[in-house]
This record gives sequence, C-alpha cells and structure tokens, in this order.
Amino acid sequence: MADIRSYAAEMAAKMAQRAIIREAIKRVQEKIDAAREVKIALNNINRQIADAVNRWARTLASFQSSVMAPVVVTDRFEGDAAERISIRLPQPIAEMESTRASAQGVQGEISTQLAKLDLYINKLEDEKDKLLAELAAI
Repeated sequence: MADIRSYAAEMAAKMAQRAIIREAIKRVQEKIDAAREVKIALNNINRQIADAVNRWARTLASFQSSVMAPVVVTDRFEGDAAERISIRLPQPIAEMESTRASAQGVQGEISTQLAKLDLYINKLEDEKDKLLAELAAI
C-alpha cells in the first residue's frame, strides 16, 4: 500500500512538474512569436524606407544633373529664370542630401535592431529547447 501511495505521489509530482514546464514553454513561445512579429514589421518598415531612399536618390540625381542648372541663356526670360533657379538649387539639393543621409541612418539603426532581435529569438529558442529536454527527461 505504501508503494502505491509513493508511486501515486511521485506521478502527481511529475505531472505537476510537467505542467509547470509546459507553461514555461508556452510563455517562451509567446515571446518568440512576438519577437518574430516585430521583426517582420521592422523588415517591412526598412523596405519602405529603402524604396523611399531610392526614389529620393533618383529625384536628387535629376536635380543635380538638371539641364537647366548649367544652361543660362542671357537676355531671355528662360535664361533669367534658369539663372534664378540655378542660384536657388544648391540649398534644396543640400537639404535633400541631408534627408537622404538621415533616412539611411535610420536604416542602419533598424538593421542593428533586427540583429538584436535575431539574437533575442535565438536565446529564447535555446531556452525553449532546454525546457523541452527537461520535459522529456521527466
């Protein structure tokens, strides 16, 4: 009778331990899922920024290589307008270059965060693997 009670107590303890480990595995998996969702969102944002930077660079290149920048015809309205525009053009170009550089800086920061997320996900997956091994050992 004592053997049956000790066996039942042992089984109950193992079941309780398994339940605790399963709950821990569930919490770790929820963290992994949340981190992966954040990673997907950051990748989407990074892609949108990259597209915007590429469009911005094409626009900037068109301003920098604009045909009206070097061409100024004297004694003509177009020449006067071209001259005024060519005088004003360097400031917007400089602002566009600054904005592009800032956007590229944001891309670098996002890449850093993505790398940190990968490390975090790997750490969580290692933790989950240890819990699964512990569960299997019970």
